[in-house]
Order: sequence, then C-alpha cells, then structure tokens
Amino acid sequence: IGQKSGPRVEFVKGADKIHVMIGGELFTSYMYGGELTKTVLYPVKTPSGIKVNRGFPFEKIEGEAVDHAHHVGIFFTYDMVNDVGFWNNKTFPPRVIHKEVTAMKGGQGIGELSTVMEWTGMNENVLLEEKRTMVFTAGKGQYAIDFSIDLTAQDKKVVFGDTKEGMFAI
Repeated sequence: IGQKSGPRVEFVKGADKIHVMIGGELFTSYMYGGELTKTVLYPVKTPSGIKVNRGFPFEKIEGEAVDHAHHVGIFFTYDMVNDVGFWNNKTFPPRVIHKEVTAMKGGQGIGELSTVMEWTGMNENVLLEEKRTMVFTAGKGQYAIDFSIDLTAQDKKVVFGDTKEGMFAI
C-alpha cells in the first residue's frame, strides 16, 4: 500500500492499542481491551495537532461535559442486537472484543489497518463477527479515515432492533 506524496503513515503497537503515526506524530490510536466495551479510535487529531474529540472518560478537561461515558473517540456499535444493547454499555457483558489484526501496512501518505472483532452478548455468546478495514490517508494539511465494515451473524439469526442508538459516532 502506498502513494507517492503526503507524510508517511506508520503503526506502532502498544499495550491494548495501536498508534497511528503520521509524519512521526500521533494522529490517533486504535484502542481495545482493558475496561473498554468496544474498540475506539482515540484521540483523533488534525494535522496541526488539535484534538477533534472530547477527552472524557479517558481524561478530564476543565469545562468539558462528563455525560454519556459511552461516547468515546470514534466508535461503531448498535443498540439492540437481538435485544442486547451494545451502544450504551459501560460495563461488560455485552462487549465488542478485538480478536486479531489481519493487516497492518504503512506507506507514503497512506496506511491500512484491518482487524477482526466479536460482538459478544450477555452470556458471552458471539452474535456477530466484525471485519473492519481502516485506511488512513495523509495529504498536505489534511487527514482522512475510510472505514469498511462487514458484520456476519454467527450461530443464529441476528435482528437489529428499531432504535436511534447506532451505528457510527465521534
């Protein structure tokens, strides 16, 4: 993967996270594990280093709202998958569990991170497998993230309930 212009995109593994570095500076981190109930990208920064998402609940910032603790970074979930709420959960189960990285390729102006996750219900049964590819593009003064997400039901039929809670948020 690569292109001929733009700052280099690289990935650096950390504890329960993968840092996305652009031109040697942190752009975002793909975070999973620990107390997280879903995978998230946090923080997300502009090319000039300004954070575009709030710090709560990862860090306290004077004057920043501390409501909706489930609204963290950039995330993808849905409430009411077979009557299991993945959107508002702050404890687990349920949980979207990172299982593996299937691709991690940096390059000049572009990088790709692909992962597999399992959406586990209240009895820790796997309802969905999520395959996600995130392409990070860095151009002069601008960054972009392109998400491709495939959800596959596992052992039984999956029904997404009628709710306002989902699917993609920052």
